[in-house]
Amino acid sequence: MREYEQVYEGAKNIGGWLIPDEEVEEYTAKRQALIDYLYSELKQRYTNVYIGGKGSEDGDYISASEGKKARDMGSVFVHFDPVEVDKFCGFEDKKEYLKELLFFNQKEYDYYQDDQKLDLEGQDALDDWQAFISKEYELEFKKEYPYPRL
Repeated sequence: MREYEQVYEGAKNIGGWLIPDEEVEEYTAKRQALIDYLYSELKQRYTNVYIGGKGSEDGDYISASEGKKARDMGSVFVHFDPVEVDKFCGFEDKKEYLKELLFFNQKEYDYYQDDQKLDLEGQDALDDWQAFISKEYELEFKKEYPYPRL
């Protein structure tokens, strides 16, 4: 029996995540809204859009590659996990969610164009990434970076 086929008392496995029974209906509706939105929007920007991961340890995801326009560099990869569902739902304007998602995608691509970044490890890597992305976020969105490192 695969992980996603197992039965759990008081919860259901939704895309690799255990969701309490009392939250399943609401969560699956929100999650499906995220999936539908990203698929539709990414399909307009990328040639290859794929939803996969069913039954995997890491859960369901969407990936997109081969941007149709120069601004759509690199590839996009998003897990449909509870954190991403909550993040999506937290944006009243879903276009702002997409703008932020694509911003992070592009900045990660830009960051790793510097070969020296690949040599960083451990705390140095975390600190460097945090400094880079915080600065870039503030420049792009004209507000403080809202995702502090835990």
